[in-house]
Amino acid sequence: SPYGPPYNAASASCRVIQATTIDCGSLVPRVTLGSLCPYHSCKNIDAAMTTPHDNQRIYVAGHTGMAGGAIVRCLQAHGAAQIVTRTHAELDLINQAAVHDFMQKERPDQVYLAAAVVGGILANNAYPAQFLYDNLMIQSNVIHEAWQAGVSRVMVLASSCIYPKFAAQPMREDVLLTGK
Repeated sequence: SPYGPPYNAASASCRVIQATTIDCGSLVPRVTLGSLCPYHSCKNIDAAMTTPHDNQRIYVAGHTGMAGGAIVRCLQAHGAAQIVTRTHAELDLINQAAVHDFMQKERPDQVYLAAAVVGGILANNAYPAQFLYDNLMIQSNVIHEAWQAGVSRVMVLASSCIYPKFAAQPMREDVLLTGK
């Protein structure tokens, strides 16, 4: 793996798979937003989304946004009955203690992380360090607390707008920040 050896703790192995999917326990294919639910038809759902959802508690962080909302609709269309959601007002993902308490109370089996602090070009230019810090905290808190709670699968979405427009897929790490 280009990301080094898997992290092992308490018999769970966590692997970063092509920078978008984290799976705790077993290796799963890379998932991209384009493969989740193009045009909400749910016809191209790949392996991570077609896992049997019977009796699985699935937390979708960022369910009020475009990507998170699409994930919720796909999960519902494929029979997921126990979808857990929280608005930002209900759960501040930047607050580690709040995320810890939530994960320990809810004990989801899967987590889909589509939540982020977002803004337009002006906001990103005005507050680049704050955006980076907040989003790193969200990802760190959710990934760590999901692991602590024994979550079996965590999928993290990344923004494709920051990546090279014409990069071959799957994208190699060496094409990032090339301006091509």
